[in-house]
Amino acid sequence: MRARLDASVASAFDLYDGGEYVLAARRFHGAVDLAIVLDDDEARRRATAGECVSWLRARELSELAACSERLETLQSRERRPDPGVNTLIALGSIAGGRPLPPLRLPVAVAPVIRASAEGGR
Repeated sequence: MRARLDASVASAFDLYDGGEYVLAARRFHGAVDLAIVLDDDEARRRATAGECVSWLRARELSELAACSERLETLQSRERRPDPGVNTLIALGSIAGGRPLPPLRLPVAVAPVIRASAEGGR
């Protein structure tokens, strides 16, 4: 099962590198399902982040919004900040029309994220 998870993630990255973002997102989502079966929270979080980035690159905002909600749940369990993941969650919140979650954002992007969130209201 671990080999299937690793192969799914590798395939998702290949699709992403090839610009096939929707297919990559779906493949990452499949990897999430395998990580759940394996009870591997770290692999689940990484695959979910890959899925969200893929939806972002595909400009599929409703999918990004849904994915970022799942990622936010996983991130809150980790209890360790990840500025990149936090930024992705914030972008998904904006895409879904939700308020920004109380996450620490990198200084360089925080003003842009906040302005984007305020502009959407």
